[in-house]
Amino acid sequence: MKKNLILAAGLVAISGIATAQNIFPASGNTGIGTITPAAGLQVIGTARLGSATNYTSIDVNGNIRFVGTAGLQIANNAYAFRAATNANIGLYFNAAGNAFEFRSATAAVMSSTGAATGNGFFLGNLGLGISTPAKKLEVRSGDVRLSLPSTTLDSNTAVEFVNSSAGVVDWKLEHYQNPLFDTGSLYIEYANDDFASDANLGIAAYYDAGDGYALDIKYWVLGAMYADAYYQASDEKLKKDIKEFKSGLSIINQLKPKTYFYDSEKNKAMGLNKHLNYGFLAQDLEKVIPEMVTTQKALRTKDANGRYFEETKLVSNMTLIPILTQAMQEQQAQIEELRATVEKLTASISASQSDAVSNVNISSATLGQNIPNPLKGVTSIRYNVPTGSSSAQLIITDNNGKTVKSMQLAKSGAGTVNIDASSLSAGTYNYSLLVDSKLVETKRMVITK
Repeated sequence: MKKNLILAAGLVAISGIATAQNIFPASGNTGIGTITPAAGLQVIGTARLGSATNYTSIDVNGNIRFVGTAGLQIANNAYAFRAATNANIGLYFNAAGNAFEFRSATAAVMSSTGAATGNGFFLGNLGLGISTPAKKLEVRSGDVRLSLPSTTLDSNTAVEFVNSSAGVVDWKLEHYQNPLFDTGSLYIEYANDDFASDANLGIAAYYDAGDGYALDIKYWVLGAMYADAYYQASDEKLKKDIKEFKSGLSIINQLKPKTYFYDSEKNKAMGLNKHLNYGFLAQDLEKVIPEMVTTQKALRTKDANGRYFEETKLVSNMTLIPILTQAMQEQQAQIEELRATVEKLTASISASQSDAVSNVNISSATLGQNIPNPLKGVTSIRYNVPTGSSSAQLIITDNNGKTVKSMQLAKSGAGTVNIDASSLSAGTYNYSLLVDSKLVETKRMVITK
């Protein structure tokens, strides 16, 4: 009986221990894994707070880890982290703006990132590759990349220069990619017209890669350009198959100069001028000097649907300079040959002149320009022969100095002679007035068909 009572008392004691709660005194330290705790609660080893699957874990080194769905939660309008020395410094969650803010010692917002949108700002200077940036953005020892979606027809990345006082864009660097033909271009745009008007077109465009055309235009200036000097590569070491050519005059005679106005309204993005121009049509030049003309894709206009490019013929006017030089040299040689011929003729006639007429002053003799010029049929030439002259002649020669027409004129006074040029071939001719076998003047006429 006594043994049974002792066993029952033991079972009751064990049952009490299983259901009892630990109660700690209001003062003093409690230790788990240590008998000399240094804080109100000190755990030597690992610890868990939470449920069996979702909890916060602290390892033996004091590292905190969240397991399952457990995590660090921040109350609205409260700090997630704050400095121990100044409670204003830290990471703050602004529930009203739905943003995380880094705050200064005065609780001023120095940077902010929107929790929902990702939009944000950063006050002060930002350095990439440098810890002490001197400007708002400073990149040291590295590249900067702005990426584009390659599948978008009119995909743009732009860097804008904004007038902060006016709040408007002054300049814009814009990367443009048209996968149909252009692998990449950089446009420099003045103001914010985006090629939509010609009001502020101080714009340059640079084609970064070729597009398969005969000549790749690397740099475009859309509008007028000023430079103190322009140089073109011309060193002999850069050239091969160098040859002389003798046909400058024949090329010039085939050209068709024109006056024209650019259609600047239809082609707004090109920055074309609005005044009267003198020049050539590329289509005409291509028939005579095809090397002067190339075809490129050119930006013609910009509208709401995107940029509009079209094949456009371009002309290298510098090519005309050597052709004109050669033509002038050929023409000068013809003039010298004609002068020699006339002088020989003058000397021959002078030998037969009498002393009575040898002293006639021919300085008052004149020769007018033929009208019309150029001509197809008949043309008229006015002249004046001084009184007392013994003879007057009009001689017409071709570009080779060969005489094709010669006629006697009245020996004194003003007159007009009509010349039927229908029997002559198209080309440039010279006509000269001789008085008493002395050359007075030479002029040029152009015959067309």
